[in-house]
This record gives sequence, C-alpha cells and structure tokens, in this order.
Amino acid sequence: MSVHDAARALPAVPALRALCRSIAMAEAVLTTDADRRHGFNSRWSDTEELASMSNGSGDEYAIVFSPAGAYIRGFDHESPLTPYHHEDVPAPWPGVVDSVPEP
Repeated sequence: MSVHDAARALPAVPALRALCRSIAMAEAVLTTDADRRHGFNSRWSDTEELASMSNGSGDEYAIVFSPAGAYIRGFDHESPLTPYHHEDVPAPWPGVVDSVPEP
C-alpha cells in the first residue's frame, strides 16, 4: 500500500478529527496516564489542533488539523522505508513528501 492509497482510505478531515478526538477521550477515561498512547490537543496552536499516538516501541503518528486541511506524519520503526535502516544521513524515502503543499 502506498501513502496515496492510505490517504484515500481515510475518512474526510472532519470525520477523521472527530474519530481522533473520540479515541483519545475513550483512552483517557479507560486507562491510566502511564498506559495512554493516544492524545488530542485542541489548543496546539491558535489555529491548529494535534492528534497523536505513540506506542512506546518507536511507532507513532501525528495529525495536524488546520484551516488548510490536515497533515499526517507517521513513523513505523520496522518499516523498510525508515531512514534509520540506512547508514547515511536519515532522509525521507524518495517521493514521500514531494507533493506536500506548502500550507
């Protein structure tokens, strides 16, 4: 699955935002702080909100919700695309961020 395939499989931005808030809230109610993996910061900046997940093993994502839309950054430490499998300077896999709009 390519990043483009994954993006097409996601719900629309408003539904994704609501889903992320719901997951973070459910986890906050059902778990202790030490066990929490998902978060949602509605005041991340004056105009943006942040949904995040970190599993404690090196896998994580962050989704920034802004007036321009949403930007998702994910990291899978076992993926062959991770820059940390290479001995040279870590860099994104070719083509991954080439079409990210400036906003």
